[in-house]
Amino acid sequence: MSSELQSTLKMNEPLRCAVTAISDLIEESTYASHLKDIQTGKYIQANSRWMENLGFESSNDFIGLNVNDFAAQDGIWTKWNFSPFFNAWKDSIPEKVNELEYQIRTKREVLCGQCLSFTSEGFILIEEWMKLPILSQDRKKAVALLSYNHDVTLRRSLFALFQLYREYHAENNAIRKLLMYLNIDGYFTELPTLEEMNVLLAIHQHYDLLSEKNVSVRKSLQDKVEKDYWHEMLMRLYAVPMNIH
Repeated sequence: MSSELQSTLKMNEPLRCAVTAISDLIEESTYASHLKDIQTGKYIQANSRWMENLGFESSNDFIGLNVNDFAAQDGIWTKWNFSPFFNAWKDSIPEKVNELEYQIRTKREVLCGQCLSFTSEGFILIEEWMKLPILSQDRKKAVALLSYNHDVTLRRSLFALFQLYREYHAENNAIRKLLMYLNIDGYFTELPTLEEMNVLLAIHQHYDLLSEKNVSVRKSLQDKVEKDYWHEMLMRLYAVPMNIH
């Protein structure tokens, strides 16, 4: 337990009881989960899934931070060439999170929703979230906030997901990041063009690609894949769940 966390718990007896009671629940959750001091907004505990998404290697890296620290100029989203749309998203996050936490702190009720988020490596996440107040023993005050985030990114079609990457990343980086997300980037000897990416995603959707133009683009796309690995790459692509929304 870090000195920051020990200091926080020493000053807040109800919070110490809450941490003890739900620690195992967080660690065993299949969702990305974390716990906050609801009065200060500081992170107290999180499971490995949540830490991995945000690039933390241990609890010592995030305990005592709040959402303002994450969105700061030297925060967790500094490695990639994001677009102005991303910067607007990042700048709006503290206000949105603080507003939600204020509602939970004052109304002491569970809130649910869906949001767009990013890993520290620039991958897009669509998440369904649930935030629950942890109440004091007399149930008159919220002393902590427990959050669960469920990754539902692949409920979107790859076309819709690619459009999001193009909105929040520079074009070449959007192509590169989606290939990495699909775990097929290693098959390419050269980055596909935008037109070739659209054909690749159409192949995933099993669209009709028999037009002369599409046949030509598919051939140029195939030429950019490591020799003899085209079908292996397609098998990996087809393993990605298909969604039309």
